[in-house]
Amino acid sequence: RATREDSTAAESLGLNVIRLRWVAWIISGFLMGIGGAVWAQYNLAFGPNQFYFTMTTTLLGMLVIGGLSSVSGAVIGAAILSLVTEAMRHVETSTGVGGLTQIAMAIVLLAVLYWRPDGLMGNREVGGAWLSTTMKRLGHGHRGAVVRRHADAEVGAGEVES
Repeated sequence: RATREDSTAAESLGLNVIRLRWVAWIISGFLMGIGGAVWAQYNLAFGPNQFYFTMTTTLLGMLVIGGLSSVSGAVIGAAILSLVTEAMRHVETSTGVGGLTQIAMAIVLLAVLYWRPDGLMGNREVGGAWLSTTMKRLGHGHRGAVVRRHADAEVGAGEVES
């Protein structure tokens, strides 16, 4: 991440930026090769006609919706777009109207790009710090303490009860 955000700062810390970028490129190519091998094993054979435009836009939409800078965002984007796609597929089969899946996917994608241009997660990852701040927002204090929000509670407003 340091070589992407500020390569000059990474070089000043003694990192070989060119070597790190090559290593990242090789590792990502290796992982994509494994993904292709698994895909071929699952389908027994594949060709270019299997990777059609709708599948490509769906995969890119998953990344854009979740956030391009985080793995957690990619997973969340994939889950959201998969749920929307499957829900709209059921609507398409029950109504007999085709193309609703692509319309819903475009609406979700445009809404995320309008209100959250960096994706839903941005560059944040789901982890300990993210979970603790989310729990604090939901009203739970540190180590399971409950934060009272009402002034008429036994404890004063905003005080923590253990």
